Amino acid sequence: MGMSGDSGEKLNIELNLVPFIDLLSSLVLFLLLTAVWVQVSAINSQIQKKGAASAAKREDEQLSIRLTPGGFELSWPNALTGDDYPTRIPKAGAAFDYPALELRIKRGIAKLPSMSASVNADDEVDYGAVIKTIDTGKHSGLPTVGLEG
Repeated sequence: MGMSGDSGEKLNIELNLVPFIDLLSSLVLFLLLTAVWVQVSAINSQIQKKGAASAAKREDEQLSIRLTPGGFELSWPNALTGDDYPTRIPKAGAAFDYPALELRIKRGIAKLPSMSASVNADDEVDYGAVIKTIDTGKHSGLPTVGLEG
């Protein structure tokens, strides 16, 4: 028994699967590329182990970078003091002053090559600024840049 239209003729019902297959292959390609880019753009992080000796050593060589709505607040290791190591780098207009931060970090690395850094931010700061700060630290030559909660 076939299906018929209003005029009594039989309807030819064929499903064209080509667009459906094209859609599925596009989705698979998108998912594969997304998986690759997630791995490429991942940030390596290191969890510090608890221990008196390692913690004391890390604190002596740790730069703490805090992002606030007004700019960067820096806490330098004890070995780095003076005008070349400010505790505050204000925003340049409406944006964070990444070139100034990079310059200061490079000066710190020249004097203390094993210095590492931790980055944290106030709730009002955009997450993109935190990532750019981590990138600036890595680009400046810091061996380890971590994200502090």
